Amino acid sequence: MAFGNIIGKLSSKKNVGKTPENVSGTNQIGKASETSTPNNGSMNQSTDDAEIQHHDHLTEEIEEPKVKMIAVLLGAIASMGGMVFGYESGQISGFMNESDFIARFGEDGKFSAARQGTIVGLLAVGALFGCLCSGWIADKAGRRYTISASAFFYIIGVVIEVTSSTQWVQFAMGRFTTGLGVGALSTTVPMYQTESVPKKIRSMVVASYQLLITIGIWMAYMVCICKYLKMMELTLM
Repeated sequence: MAFGNIIGKLSSKKNVGKTPENVSGTNQIGKASETSTPNNGSMNQSTDDAEIQHHDHLTEEIEEPKVKMIAVLLGAIASMGGMVFGYESGQISGFMNESDFIARFGEDGKFSAARQGTIVGLLAVGALFGCLCSGWIADKAGRRYTISASAFFYIIGVVIEVTSSTQWVQFAMGRFTTGLGVGALSTTVPMYQTESVPKKIRSMVVASYQLLITIGIWMAYMVCICKYLKMMELTLM
């Protein structure tokens, strides 16, 4: 009996100040909070999904600007530097076999290995120095001014070559000067095309530089072949 009385007193102390309504209300609030948590999570998830769908819709509506003809012309004209490089590289093979060229710059009717290698190779040496210097100049002076200066060096080199009547050293230095020009062009032109042409046609325009190098070599070969055929025709007559 004493043990039962002690348990009854303890239970009565715990429930002091609480009515049955308060106890049941507290239980209902706890259940409501438990059920509201997953609902809030589902609402946040649906909001995120709606934002993602709205962003995707806006991305689809944004269209890339159309390619203007002026951009195509700028890239195509800049690629002419590749044709200059190819023509200057290809023409020397025909010159070295011409009788008039051998008589002017040869030695006893022929070219020694050292002289022939110097005339042919100085173009590549000049192109090396032109490539190394053109990047720094393009950053300081700008791409367009560097391209213009490179073309000017090429013109100066051609003038030196044309005015060298019988001095093979002068002709070789003209090749070196043209090498400076075409070497700088080979670095600056693709740089200018990449930075100024829209991305839709960027790869095509940059690749056209290499295409025009090949076309320049082909043009030089055609000029040499036509000149050789003309000389053969005159000889037969």
